[in-house]
Amino acid sequence: MAPPDAMTGVSPAMRKMLRRSMSPGTDRGSRVRELDPELQAELAAKRAMRRKVQELWSKQPHGYTQEDLTSVRSIHFGYCHLADDDAVALASQLSKEMRQLTSLQLYGNRIHNPGMLALSNAFTSGAVPFLVELSLGHNAIGDEGLQALMEVFAPKGVIEDGKLPRLEQLGLDHNRIGADGVAAIAQAAEKGAFANLRTLSLSGNTRIGDEGLSTLAKACNNDEDVLANLSELHLREIGATADGGITQLANAMMPTQRGLTALRLLVIDEEFIDSGRIKEMTTGRTGHGGVHAVKVQAYGDWSRSGTRKGVMVARESEVH
Repeated sequence: MAPPDAMTGVSPAMRKMLRRSMSPGTDRGSRVRELDPELQAELAAKRAMRRKVQELWSKQPHGYTQEDLTSVRSIHFGYCHLADDDAVALASQLSKEMRQLTSLQLYGNRIHNPGMLALSNAFTSGAVPFLVELSLGHNAIGDEGLQALMEVFAPKGVIEDGKLPRLEQLGLDHNRIGADGVAAIAQAAEKGAFANLRTLSLSGNTRIGDEGLSTLAKACNNDEDVLANLSELHLREIGATADGGITQLANAMMPTQRGLTALRLLVIDEEFIDSGRIKEMTTGRTGHGGVHAVKVQAYGDWSRSGTRKGVMVARESEVH
């Protein structure tokens, strides 16, 4: 500390500043070094998250910023090269106050299970409560991530605790989902989840196979309350066979059954359209409104195969 004579003529405020700056251990670097290591790690993590959030919003294509989150109706990050840390940053920004957000588009990125877990935690906390469309296609989400997402809709407790009750469209195509992931969907549906779900896409998940599709078919079989409003189901390239999962699904949709009574469009591989059970299923569906049309669609050259008892079977090109 400076000797008393050095302070002659110095204002009291300046004297206080000089004493503080010359006292040992009070400089900023010393204070940081004296912090608990866990606190230092926490502060570093917060700084990293702020940087990641800033980087995240710089990637979005529509011009809105973090400050706009209380008013946006759609967040669109399709094909923006988002990785798991970006998904974590996005999850940190989603909140209960975002009641106007109805569409979250995250397809075509590099989101794996860790990113899906972070997003699921945000949904579970009540974020974006009125979401209608959730698009997660063309990522790398596996069974663990999907199981976490299903806990959002149907937690281990009662279904009234579930979130995102208004969801109508769920896109999970072209990920790494297997039989266990589809089993989680079936279990959630059996609990009464997805009451408003109208479109479900699982195409391109080649690990689902007969086991996964059979589990879903069993949940829907003869139960009109499971996926009661589902009108569009995409099941192309899921590794199922005509004599296995495809037959089980067709059985659940036979006129004598009450499974998937609202279904109007089924997208499957072209090779399955002429399989015996699918052809039987397309001879008519009896739901609450009587016979209704179910269009079975595949990919390839468009041609009209015919109409039997009000059920149209068609092969059409993919529509984006």
